Amino acid sequence: AARAKAAARAAREWPPKGPPGVDLRPRSLLVADCPVVQLLKLASEDCRAFCIEKNSTAPDFEVRGGNDVTATVLDAYLQHAYTEVLKNSMQALISKWGAWDVDEAPPIEVDVSVVAADVGGGGGERLRIRVADTGSGVSAEQLERTRCYFYTTVEKTEPTGYGYSRDHGSQMLGKGVGVPLAECMVRMMGGTYRWTSTPGQGSVTVIEVPRDGDFSI
Repeated sequence: AARAKAAARAAREWPPKGPPGVDLRPRSLLVADCPVVQLLKLASEDCRAFCIEKNSTAPDFEVRGGNDVTATVLDAYLQHAYTEVLKNSMQALISKWGAWDVDEAPPIEVDVSVVAADVGGGGGERLRIRVADTGSGVSAEQLERTRCYFYTTVEKTEPTGYGYSRDHGSQMLGKGVGVPLAECMVRMMGGTYRWTSTPGQGSVTVIEVPRDGDFSI
């Protein structure tokens, strides 16, 4: 009974009391006016470093878009989804060109822009991130299966070390969750995730999310 009363009192005392200097009030995960191009450039450099860890090299990329492009988004979700896309593009180029010659491949093109909402998709502008590569590409059948959880085309591995950067994300390598999880995060932000691919020619992935953070999770 005493424990139940204490729990009831704690529920009434909101926000809960924490150590001095620690604010325990609930906060939104949304980041207002997030500088999208800068966010993606930092994520791209991280992805390049991870790729070099695994392959001793990494293909070039270009992130294009004005530094004034901002959006109210879940920046951690957006960064994770983008990293999954770019990671796959980098690996596709290395698979096609080889580690020794990938520096001769055309750079991965990342275009950031603001577009009008699709007809029937509600008002407001949308943030668009388009990632295009000239890598190995995949067939339509494989493309569809890759968007399903736990489907993988690489050898499954056991986690080693700690952190995402170990072996280019070895904790999740071969688990078949990268693409589905990225798409899930985009959809949770009220967005769309479109991926087209042609074997031997490359892939294009387009992520669109509301620019004003007008969604709920």
